[in-house]
Amino acid sequence: MSGSPVTLLDNESYFGPSMCIRDVSSCEWLEHSSLYHQYCIDQFDLTKRSELEGIFRACLWEKSSETSDYKQGPSIEMYEDVFASMEQCTDQGWYVFRMGPFTSTGGFNWMYAHIMEVAHKDWPDPGLVADVTRYFVGTMSVHGEIVGFPPIHVHHFHIEENSNVFVNKGSLITHGDDECLSSAGGPACNIRSMPPGYATWLKLPFRATFELNDVRPAGSPPLQSYGVIALRIASIHSPHAPALKPFSQTRLRMTPLDPDVGHGGTYQVVPRLASASVFYEEYEFTDYAELLWSYGHTHPLWVSEMFFFVNTTATVLDLKSAIGRGQQLRKGLNISQVRLLRQGLARRGLSNMVCHWDREKVPYEVLPGTFASGSTFNRKGSCCRPFKIFPGLTAVGVVILAPWSKEAAKGDNMDKAGFASIHTFFRFFTSTQNPAATALALNPALLQSFGDSKGDFQEEAAMSRDNMKDYAVKYKDYLIKPIFNDMAKSLEHPLDTIQLIKNAALFDFASSRAILRSQMRP
Repeated sequence: MSGSPVTLLDNESYFGPSMCIRDVSSCEWLEHSSLYHQYCIDQFDLTKRSELEGIFRACLWEKSSETSDYKQGPSIEMYEDVFASMEQCTDQGWYVFRMGPFTSTGGFNWMYAHIMEVAHKDWPDPGLVADVTRYFVGTMSVHGEIVGFPPIHVHHFHIEENSNVFVNKGSLITHGDDECLSSAGGPACNIRSMPPGYATWLKLPFRATFELNDVRPAGSPPLQSYGVIALRIASIHSPHAPALKPFSQTRLRMTPLDPDVGHGGTYQVVPRLASASVFYEEYEFTDYAELLWSYGHTHPLWVSEMFFFVNTTATVLDLKSAIGRGQQLRKGLNISQVRLLRQGLARRGLSNMVCHWDREKVPYEVLPGTFASGSTFNRKGSCCRPFKIFPGLTAVGVVILAPWSKEAAKGDNMDKAGFASIHTFFRFFTSTQNPAATALALNPALLQSFGDSKGDFQEEAAMSRDNMKDYAVKYKDYLIKPIFNDMAKSLEHPLDTIQLIKNAALFDFASSRAILRSQMRP
């Protein structure tokens, strides 16, 4: 984080020992017979990296046909087209694609790629489904070594169902804070293995998009790197004949309604020194599911804490009187008010708390001599415990926003208008008891998906308020319907609904047949 921390919030621990997992020893508190524990242990398996780098080095690269867009520049506002290409290889059940090479010299230079259709020459006809049992999406050197952070920050790397128009769901994903501590394997944590008998179902061919940064000091020696996709596929089959149980991602994005939507689906907030902003959101699970793994993702420069409670409501937690209605951003809380809020959450919800991402306890390390803020690198925040998911299970997410330091409240990490762009969400990796209940992007047995609405939600969200009624009718039969129906009841102004649809386009309730349904109420 940038600069020295300042005392902005109440840092007293009212919530007991931290849930955050730092290394393999941190997995010990989990039930040893559970798949959740097995996944925790496996992410720290260092042999995965040497195995995969051996595959990369042995690759006999072949040119791959593609429709793609490659860019590079000092910022996302100053991209220019660059020459790059995609190559592919196959070895020992791995299908590997590399995109590049990109040449960078530090200074947080940005590199971008969007490949509209990733297809391998050995794959059969389009429309079939791959059982992905292990994967890596990230960066590699020209010598076949996995490149960690630093020097290359993976801002995001998403693999998507090809028919999904708005590429933001992230069926297979990597982000900068997905990496583990260097002492716990670093980028080896980004090689993700499904438990035996499970697979992430991926419809072929697929889309890919990534943005990378070179975080070395400006003017560093030229570094050549590739974006890389590596998939270990157990089988390729019809959407109607799955061979393995689904390992599906449900991304729970917690987003206030009033801020603007920024780059990559972030929301924009003006950080204020010595004050905090808070909001909450209510949900209801609508299906049975087995929780196999989970972790949080956010921007710690401006986010202090994220909570997730189950089998409770905002009323029980007294959030309506403390904050207001769901997704309302209450600003300007002082340290005393934050203390009262945290004490109330602990008193009324400690036994129901299943996730607690706390900036003070999430792993991070300081690696001097980089262009990153404070030379500080946030590592994976696996700060949840397993819980049972069933229809009707209520849940509440709570977020406390506050800058980490004086520099974070006025630093170069914000845009010219002084806005900080923020993500706040938990990723839940689940397997539903009914495989046909999972969305097509992650489980193709359901032949309908978020992308099948044949429209770009961000573009459609810019429509005039006069068209809002037609918009709701148009999408009433899609997986987003529970969001529209529930949220529309709580909104009074058409412009709120436009903002809502902008946010709904970036939610991933559809990623597990909306096993989470927003329960916003006035």
